[in-house]
Amino acid sequence: MLDFTELSRDGTDLELMTREILENKDLEVYWSGKGTDNGRDLICIENTVGTIKVGKKRWVVQCKDYAVSNKAVGVKDLDDISGCVDMHNAEGYLLVCTTFPSSSLVDRLEKIEETKKISIAIWDSEHLKKELLKPNNLHLINSFMPKSAKKLGWRINGIEPGFWYATFEGHSFYISSRLSANVDPPLLTNIEDRINEIEALSLSENYSVRIRAIHFDGKHSNYLLYLDLLVFNRDRSLQEEVLSNLTFEQSKKLKEIISDRNIDGAWYDIDLNLSFSNAGNDHFDIDHQDFYRPFLSDFQLGAKREEKRNRYLLTDIKDTSIQTEDFVMGSFDNMVKMFKSLNYLSVVNSFNCRVESVSKFTDTFDWKSPIFGAELYLKNFFDVILILECPDFEKLKELVSILPQSISRNFELTKKLVVLPDEGLCDDEEDLYIISINIHGGGIKNEIAFRKEMNSYLDSMSTDIAKCRFLAT
Repeated sequence: MLDFTELSRDGTDLELMTREILENKDLEVYWSGKGTDNGRDLICIENTVGTIKVGKKRWVVQCKDYAVSNKAVGVKDLDDISGCVDMHNAEGYLLVCTTFPSSSLVDRLEKIEETKKISIAIWDSEHLKKELLKPNNLHLINSFMPKSAKKLGWRINGIEPGFWYATFEGHSFYISSRLSANVDPPLLTNIEDRINEIEALSLSENYSVRIRAIHFDGKHSNYLLYLDLLVFNRDRSLQEEVLSNLTFEQSKKLKEIISDRNIDGAWYDIDLNLSFSNAGNDHFDIDHQDFYRPFLSDFQLGAKREEKRNRYLLTDIKDTSIQTEDFVMGSFDNMVKMFKSLNYLSVVNSFNCRVESVSKFTDTFDWKSPIFGAELYLKNFFDVILILECPDFEKLKELVSILPQSISRNFELTKKLVVLPDEGLCDDEEDLYIISINIHGGGIKNEIAFRKEMNSYLDSMSTDIAKCRFLAT
């Protein structure tokens, strides 16, 4: 099932993989440099708990990879074991190999353990496979033995009801369900489809798309898919050129995969993170725990990662527009300015739509933080609202008659009446009017596309207001 011949022939992969396994056991591991047999030794520090005192135990770890020849590790392959342990001031010796130790080596190790009082441990190929198949090590198979990883199929480990860790065809990710305590086959089929889409991308070596988690809301048949787009060896300042090395077709398909969309009646909301990574760093792993550990509670609850990450806006990937403050407010501010320039009315108040805040409202958390944190006017997630005071209604009618509108882009003019407790209708507020500007959301994929469409409509309004003969000079 696991083929160790995929590891590098110089033994480096086995050493790196062993180090990761030991670190995943919360042990302190570091390189010692050259060992007594001219190989590179690992030193592992293990915390020991005694009856009276907590102590530390040092282990020398040596790795031998003979998977290609399938030969046993013999006595001559290790040279002076007790001398190696003494040189590193250690109390234990761990042999890790991709085959098995010879009977003569086992005899020698047992004798050393008995006479030198050195703790001896052996991880042969079978023990190593068991370690790799543990949930917290499965991602190492993806990194060091990708062909083997693709042959493993589904491996799902329950963390608690409704929350699982899974691997499939070289991808490691978490699965959570809002309602179900079991992983249903249709859910796995849909995840397989998304993985197959990613695999079919065939991106260059500078890019990788990884699934980190998927949350399923069975009540509404909605998915929240957590994706990372890894860009290797790229300067973060070159964000606007993220797609520069991709072909047109690759770029088009990537944009589709990382965009919110409806697939066979199920809605997929994408939580996308852009990460610039140095793949040449020996600490780097495409599925490193740092991509998962900070967000486990979000994965489980189906919440956006939001401010917990070093986030880069991917509007240059999702869309050609950049989601800056000017992108959100520029067209709105200009239109309000044009209304204020009219000499026969005054703008009492104005509210831009806040479509970007919609994603902050979930079933998981209370709404206090997004409401007060975003300074929302709660009636206008999708509408731009102007409150005007205009004593000359005839001029106002003439103005609105020239403003552009259609089925997909339109506005409403209503008269604002104010009724106060114990006072009733306020007659002095009879010249107040409300203009609500909206666009039809059908067919719009996400908040960025919505904002672009709204900006276009507001710009056309500004242009027509400028042509109005009542415009103040």
